[in-house]
Amino acid sequence: MTIAVQINGRTRTTLKLAIEASEAEATAQAMQSAIVQRYLKDGDIRRVVYVPGQVLNWVI
Repeated sequence: MTIAVQINGRTRTTLKLAIEASEAEATAQAMQSAIVQRYLKDGDIRRVVYVPGQVLNWVI
């Protein structure tokens, strides 16, 4: 399945994950993306919203 990875509510990339993937697995895979790293270097993650099978959203 493919989920959207959002930072501050805007889609930055997508991930291919197993249907039963946990928030920790989704976060670990997203952190490996160069696109995500570019946005995360500017601030700290204040909130994480994970909807299994749909979206992973970080508020910075």
